[in-house]
Amino acid sequence: MNGISDLRETLERHAGSVVDDRVHDRQTDLHSRVRSVRRRRRNVVAGVAAAVLAVVGVVTLLPDGGGAPPKPAHEVVGAPAPDELTSLGYRYAFTTSVEGEDGRATVKLEGSPKPRLVTWATSTDDQRATVQVDIDPPLAYDVPDFGDWVEIPAGISAKVVVNTEAGIPGLAIYTLTSDPPAGITKDGMTFRDTVEGQPLLGATIGDPGEADVAVDLSRYAPALDLRFFCAGGPDNTYVHLALGEGEVTSGQGCDAVLHNDPASYDAAVVALHQGDDDSVRLYVTRGPDGPLVVDPDLRIGLGVYAGEEAPSTKTSTFPTYVEDGGHTWKLSDRVGSAPGEERFEAVAPDTGSPVLVVVSLEAVGVQVRADFDGNESYLQNASGSRGVSFQEVVSPGGRVAISLYAFKGDPGTMGPGDSFQLGFYERAD
Repeated sequence: MNGISDLRETLERHAGSVVDDRVHDRQTDLHSRVRSVRRRRRNVVAGVAAAVLAVVGVVTLLPDGGGAPPKPAHEVVGAPAPDELTSLGYRYAFTTSVEGEDGRATVKLEGSPKPRLVTWATSTDDQRATVQVDIDPPLAYDVPDFGDWVEIPAGISAKVVVNTEAGIPGLAIYTLTSDPPAGITKDGMTFRDTVEGQPLLGATIGDPGEADVAVDLSRYAPALDLRFFCAGGPDNTYVHLALGEGEVTSGQGCDAVLHNDPASYDAAVVALHQGDDDSVRLYVTRGPDGPLVVDPDLRIGLGVYAGEEAPSTKTSTFPTYVEDGGHTWKLSDRVGSAPGEERFEAVAPDTGSPVLVVVSLEAVGVQVRADFDGNESYLQNASGSRGVSFQEVVSPGGRVAISLYAFKGDPGTMGPGDSFQLGFYERAD
């Protein structure tokens, strides 16, 4: 997640139309066939000049030899740490390590121009641990040494705390390398060959100042997952996305913070039929109907991926794969409430690793209270005909409770066909 929290998952109620639209750190007025949702992301801070690493614990130093048997290049609490980790196709190199004491290890990371991964090991065979990033709720893990990680996006300062049930925990920090993943790369940005399990059909990254780009697809797909970004545009910039001769979406704002993974920016998924004009165009104008923007600081880009075919029933509304927190997650189970039910509870699978929970609600004019394993959040539903969709990561076996309220705090009202749907996702990488 490069940031605050958001999902590619407007879980579509009507087959054959747009499946979803993602918004990155701005409010966008959408029209035509697109519905808007907000996905979990962390805020990304621009203009960070250098990384400063402050650690609490003991920094591991490499041995100087002295005739002793050779040790692994990176050993943390007696466990050999890998030289590299791979996340969503990107390579991260070992940077440093921290050893804790009394069952606790802490690292404080200042904002860096590059994203980082923090992973851990324990000094005993008991590998149970809880991991907390800043004020987010702690998550429980029972995985092999360095078998999982948390992502710290570029520009973010964070404190990571690992507590173990037994022994001493140790942390290893990895930083993104300059090696791009497979895909289409320009100026340090890459539209990856595969995103959320779907292949890239074509992509382009505009030159500085270029305000109009297009992609012709390499092959047909029943739906298209359109990933795009706009950065550096002046005030009153409108972003337009068109498929063939028809506009898919448009909205004001061009304030994306450029980074290495543009496929994690805005997205719209549209159905496509064999024989349709499948050329995709991204362009930006002064005002909703004005001329193309002329600005040397403008940067735009467009990646077109195969999308999953629009679902035909509510029981199949969840995408097979979701990317979140530097991991790829795969749908493992789904449950739903009875129609009209105003409260619903479920328990996440007890897998040993945290589980991603995607919540879909087909109802309007209500406020949603979501309790994820004892941690509550509130989401106000959109107006009109839209439902709401959001996601959260919970500990294995965590409880999820969803309730409805009217806007003034009174009990909410579900229509006779309205329901909650929960999709549970396990790590697939």
